[in-house]
Amino acid sequence: MGEDRKHKIDWLNKKGYRGETVNPFHGCSKVSSGCKNCYAERIASNLLAGTGDYRVDDPFAVSFSYEKLDAVGRWKVPRMCFMGSMGDLFHDDIPESFIKAVFDRILHSPDHIFIILTKRPERLTRKQDGERKRLWERLYWPKNLWFGVSAENQEQWDKRITELFRIEGIYRRVVSVEPMIGEIDPIVKMGDDWFNPLSGEVQRTVLKDDGDKVVTTKMLPPMNWVIVGGETGDSNKVREIDADWARLLRDECRREGVPFFMKQMTLKATIPLDLFIHEFPSAFGESMDMFEGM
Repeated sequence: MGEDRKHKIDWLNKKGYRGETVNPFHGCSKVSSGCKNCYAERIASNLLAGTGDYRVDDPFAVSFSYEKLDAVGRWKVPRMCFMGSMGDLFHDDIPESFIKAVFDRILHSPDHIFIILTKRPERLTRKQDGERKRLWERLYWPKNLWFGVSAENQEQWDKRITELFRIEGIYRRVVSVEPMIGEIDPIVKMGDDWFNPLSGEVQRTVLKDDGDKVVTTKMLPPMNWVIVGGETGDSNKVREIDADWARLLRDECRREGVPFFMKQMTLKATIPLDLFIHEFPSAFGESMDMFEGM
């Protein structure tokens, strides 16, 4: 099935699939501290400026191509495909028409798994002027799309995970904690209320008319995959990951039965043996597929 050909992004090497990255859109702008040493901007500036549709004067400008998109998914061997490793599909400079075309291409490529990550989930959940529905409601969510957010610290975890879970219809929810630049408690706290995305449990405290408080609990579909990685790049600029930060998320994932994937330490230093874990969610129609690398 092509799984013997390993991709350099380890979390694309799911058994039965060949890892792939495609970039029918690329370019971005910084939105949070995790963007400080952006690998995609570094590659665009140092290696791709002036090639293809990467501009010489601004190689990381947002660009998208229907022609490149049309070639996606026409593979004979099943792919585990990272769609947009060099950009963010939900950047405001990418039109909704192109976003819909991406989702349509994924829908019509059912033999492959596509992973899309964003730092801008709020574009999907906010209401725009003149629109009756939010963007996520205007999209069809294919079961071979694994969709998620990047969250580098507690602030962005709380913000982006909350937005991610406002989107209905996602078959596999993913969070990429790369670069991990701070400790993260997976429980999102909102005053007296809290939300555990790993289990899907939401607890709310409601104040009744008579002043009594009533605690209510409901369950949402849980997170399906947590990926953790340290920062890469210039050794003088990278921020170190603490192995105990990763262990905290690993332990919480184990408690709730969520697949955990440790991609790398800072600058690709040796991963501690107890963190050398490569677990994958199952694809649609598969039984649970979990592999621990040693």
